[in-house]
Amino acid sequence: MAVDAVPLRTAIAAGVALNATVKYNPHLWGPDELRSIFVVRTRELQGLLDRLRATPDGRVPQHVLVTGSRGMGKTTLLRRLALAVEDDAELSKRWVPVTFPEEQYTVSTLAELWRNVLDALADTRERQGASTDELARLDGEIRRIGELPADAQESAALESLADWMRSNGRRLLLLIDSTDLLLSNLAGTADPGAPKAAKGKKAGPGARAAKVDGGATPLWRLRGTLSHDPGIFWLGASYQSLETDHAYQDAFWDFFELVELRPLQVAEMRQAMLALARTFGAGRGLTGADAEREMARNLDARPERLKALRAITGGNPRTTVMLYELFAAGGADDVHSDLRRLLDTMTPLYKARMEALSDQARKLLAHLMEHWAPISARDLGLVSGIATNTVSGQLGRLEAEGLVEKAALAGTKRAGYQASERLFNVWYLMRYASRRLRQRLTWLVEFMRLWYSGDELTVLARQRASQHGQGRLCRGEQFEFSRALSFALPDGHADHYRLDWAVFRAARRTADRTRADLGELFELDGEDREFTTAEDYLTRFEALDARLALCPHLTEDTCGLWIAAVKSSLSLTLPEKEQIADAAKAFTESEYRNLLGLLHDEHDRWEQDYEGAAASVVRDAVLAGHFFPDCPDSRLAHTQIIGCFGKDFRAIALALDLFAQHHRDAWLEMVVRRALDLAPRVASSWSNLGHLLSQQPGRADEAEAAYRRAAELDPKDAQSWNNLGVLLSEQPGRTDEAEAAYRRAAELDPSDPYPVVNLARLLAALGRHSEASTAYRQTVALAQAADRQDAGTETPPVNQGFGHAHLLLQAHLWLGNRDLALQALDRLTQAAAAGDRNAFYRLKEQARECRHIGLGSSLRDLMGAGTWADFLQPFALALGAAAADEPADALAGAPPELRTLAEEILAELRPGAGTAAGQSAQFGPRG
Repeated sequence: MAVDAVPLRTAIAAGVALNATVKYNPHLWGPDELRSIFVVRTRELQGLLDRLRATPDGRVPQHVLVTGSRGMGKTTLLRRLALAVEDDAELSKRWVPVTFPEEQYTVSTLAELWRNVLDALADTRERQGASTDELARLDGEIRRIGELPADAQESAALESLADWMRSNGRRLLLLIDSTDLLLSNLAGTADPGAPKAAKGKKAGPGARAAKVDGGATPLWRLRGTLSHDPGIFWLGASYQSLETDHAYQDAFWDFFELVELRPLQVAEMRQAMLALARTFGAGRGLTGADAEREMARNLDARPERLKALRAITGGNPRTTVMLYELFAAGGADDVHSDLRRLLDTMTPLYKARMEALSDQARKLLAHLMEHWAPISARDLGLVSGIATNTVSGQLGRLEAEGLVEKAALAGTKRAGYQASERLFNVWYLMRYASRRLRQRLTWLVEFMRLWYSGDELTVLARQRASQHGQGRLCRGEQFEFSRALSFALPDGHADHYRLDWAVFRAARRTADRTRADLGELFELDGEDREFTTAEDYLTRFEALDARLALCPHLTEDTCGLWIAAVKSSLSLTLPEKEQIADAAKAFTESEYRNLLGLLHDEHDRWEQDYEGAAASVVRDAVLAGHFFPDCPDSRLAHTQIIGCFGKDFRAIALALDLFAQHHRDAWLEMVVRRALDLAPRVASSWSNLGHLLSQQPGRADEAEAAYRRAAELDPKDAQSWNNLGVLLSEQPGRTDEAEAAYRRAAELDPSDPYPVVNLARLLAALGRHSEASTAYRQTVALAQAADRQDAGTETPPVNQGFGHAHLLLQAHLWLGNRDLALQALDRLTQAAAAGDRNAFYRLKEQARECRHIGLGSSLRDLMGAGTWADFLQPFALALGAAAADEPADALAGAPPELRTLAEEILAELRPGAGTAAGQSAQFGPRG
């Protein structure tokens, strides 16, 4: 394998973290290692060997330049070629491969170049076992030439090389790495004097080398030597073709035949990994064939990992060797620290790459790597403040150098640019990302997305969430790794939320963690602001235990049951639980037992409404503090539901019911759609979606489609037809369809008063008063029957309930039954005054609906006549203002505290401002 990096020969023991074993010096490999490792540039190697064999003695060879971006294996190919020539009996008789250091920084004149060739030849011959006399002659020649005048050294060095080739009957294969750098040095040097032309020599290898043109530039003199001397074969390496640099493009235009080393493909990378394992070992201390088999087993078990390796390295052999260490170490538990050490090891190489660029190219590459995903030249220009045409030119040069590559722009057919070697990009992000958590961990997140398959990320996330829950992995860097892992999972993924929540809870439990410490793990003022709500809620929730334990009627056996019954209640809000906790120390035994019984009854009702274990699953999550049934933050509620209940449709449906009591927004819609993904043929989920969409402007068509889908899935579902009727009644010209929908709902469920009251309201608005009165009388009968049926059902004292008083209020008011209407109003208002949010909502609803059918004034008068006139004063003010020519003037004289609420109610009195009286607002399984 042609690579420019090599691990030292140290076995990798099982469980040992990655060692900084990588070097950038292929010449440190022994011959056997080089033969074993070199497995993926064999085609290029064979081609060069064939070229040597096909070059007749006495004929000037076609000189060759191996090109490829940094790390593509140019240096290793040259060294492997030298070894192959020495291994071949025929070639070694004809050619002497002469190798040099990768960068010949001291060479600035041709005289220095040819003296270096003599010096390298001496080193080669010493390694090959030459006699002491031959080595002494070469050393003597080098000293003699160094003592000559500067303008005579070039000719003398060429004469000495020609003499050696004639004497030994062998030709020189000059393996010149970094040819571009060497020629740049020669091009930038003024000759200290024109070299003296040498006298002609006898024919033979190198005979023409001593003839130089004293008036030519160094590059043209070098070209002249290479063009006429059959004894010298220049086989160089360069990261670019020489024609791209103006410094030597004239002298060497179209001079060399190019052999381009392209990025490795997946199959070649597999070969490379197996060769590295065979040579340097693999996990658990395996070596040789055993290590190769172990590596093959790992690669076959996770074939996608090789594709990830190709994406990370861009097919760069040097980086492949670096990442081999992660493969060979075995396991994934310590990949975070292994990767960090690996990137630290890569720092000298990557830093040198950045610093070698011009200021403008470096700035563009930095912006491109900060963006990570492909970016267009235009957008890169906007980010960098550099003109697009200049950006395009620089990107072309960076692409030629192998630093950037074209890649498809997301969502388009156009191409953008990205760093070709993703590990280079990962390194940049690690070193230069901002302090904010997500930016700081971008390097690790992007590496994970490349390195792990989706299934591996999920398994790892579950493992770490479990470990955090057990009180393990509690160091700061372990929390950061888990957060990065959660970022690597897609948005909406249940394990993304589970792991985030596990980190949050574990970090809170750590003794020295404060709000400021949490701010290092969670952007509490930004992307993770919902965790501020979670922190405050949990602090209050956890404080309940001590206060509830003060109830004087508890025993050792019953204390835990009592605390669990209150804390796990799905109907009680956190403030209501705190009220109970504050009152607990003064409870009589009767009060304690009654409340405990009511809480048990509540649980039984949830279990009855939601078949299976859904109620228990949700209660357990509430008790553990993983799910807040009255969560004040809708985004947090969404993440808790997905994280806690995953694919449990019944549990999600119950949680949705609770969620919808507090929020109606995009986060609720996302949970509704998750429920639909899990159970797309459950009618109630489609009805829930329709109900939610019906309350959003401009989405009536979507809501209608959802209701009709629900009715299609469950032809006996009266609720969907009722809700569809409400939706249609608010659309001009569709009252006939609305009426038909209400009648269909009433037919499907003759005991439900909601479709009937909605039909009555529609008929009243259409002026069909006689039919409306009939429907309202039917509403009264159905509502009273429903209340009688529910009379035996007890509820916790914090929610006394109001039955169907809101329906009776509207019906009796229409029918002229003032006293009965007042009774219904008092019952509804009493519940609202006691803190029942639904009752308060129904009061606003009835104000709107009664006004819509011409009963606004009647309801206002009724509100002023009852026991709760003071409480209802804002409603009465709003109804009066709605009937006035100038509503604002009608409220001008009201006290500020009344005027504010009246203005809020007034805003909701317009038609279509909320759910109709009969439209169900309940979420949950009813199909």
